[in-house]
Amino acid sequence: MHRSLIALALCAVAPATAQARPVVLELFTSQGCSSCPPADVVLAKVAQQPDVIALSTPVDYWDDLGWKDRFARPENTARQNAYASRWGSRSVYTPQLVVNGTQETVGSRWDKVASLIDQERQKPAPVTVALDRMTDGAVTVSLKGAASTRGLVRLIWVRAQGQVAVRAGENGGRTLHYTNIVLDEASLGLWSGSATKLTAPAKLIARHKADRLAVIVQDGVGPVLGAAMLNL
Repeated sequence: MHRSLIALALCAVAPATAQARPVVLELFTSQGCSSCPPADVVLAKVAQQPDVIALSTPVDYWDDLGWKDRFARPENTARQNAYASRWGSRSVYTPQLVVNGTQETVGSRWDKVASLIDQERQKPAPVTVALDRMTDGAVTVSLKGAASTRGLVRLIWVRAQGQVAVRAGENGGRTLHYTNIVLDEASLGLWSGSATKLTAPAKLIARHKADRLAVIVQDGVGPVLGAAMLNL
């Protein structure tokens, strides 16, 4: 499925310590898209790999086709549009999978997804990220490395699993299953190239009833510089 940036087309768990090279996947999906469930299955499969941080980021631009996606966020749609603009594309589509902010593919293409993950594993990580949960519920984020580009430290609340019985639209009558659904995100600070330790206070961590917390260092929608995910 494709969507113009202006108008809608007709059809269209990791441990707390840092990995050597975590690969971040962002799947732009929708409950209103009949092509998306196979991609949701692929994401669930690759999410089992310890060096993969696989995030489901449902978009809202199919909501007027008969079913409102219960997990969709307009921020996810804006993020996908930002990737498209950066890459010089005039349209977006579902299910689109973005790998480490550098490459994209149709999320249901298992062979291509596996190939892109393997490619990213071979690249050095500019920033290593380690997460630690404190006794008071706060989370410390330790960053080390030498990045030539500054990156925003993104704090992302994640729901490990989700299930929806879709009653209308292209997937009407189906029960869809989701993995690592993005609930919300916030900026925790800026990585500037030197060793840094940031703290997300317990009150902030508890803002959402999340199962996991992901931290991604990235310059907007540029390449992912480093990442880690913590079970809460």
